[in-house]
Amino acid sequence: MDTLFDLPEPETTERAVIAHYRLSDDEYGSRAEREAVFDAERAMAAAVEAAGVR
Repeated sequence: MDTLFDLPEPETTERAVIAHYRLSDDEYGSRAEREAVFDAERAMAAAVEAAGVR
């Protein structure tokens, strides 16, 4: 129980990964930078899945 508000604890907790990338311009970065961001996204998703995080 959350004693301050007398609420039950949630069954699962939520988590997030926030990444900040400095790109080469104020728009969307270069094609290579965008590909690197998408590669990082896929790598993080695979690591989360491999760890069994739900």
